Amino acid sequence: MVLHVNLNAVIVCLICRHGVGGPVVGEVDGEYHYDHKHSVLEWQLPVIDTSNKSGSMEFSIAGHPGDFFPVSVTFSSRKSYCDLKVIFTKPCGVV
Repeated sequence: MVLHVNLNAVIVCLICRHGVGGPVVGEVDGEYHYDHKHSVLEWQLPVIDTSNKSGSMEFSIAGHPGDFFPVSVTFSSRKSYCDLKVIFTKPCGVV
């Protein structure tokens, strides 16, 4: 299945082990931010679309591969990701 959906404001969050310090980020497409308080590395891509289908971020940090899960991904899109159609809406508070 090929999706023709533009994903905007894509954020990939990786959990890092507490007490090992922050990651050392090498090359990165987009931007990144390390949240020291929550030990989360956030990789931010402005858009994923047909002309920009992939990206990468290289980083190093102490730990094991399983330490970085679960991975959280958030994004917004003007189109439905799974082809849902809204047929009816009702104002909030109306019974």
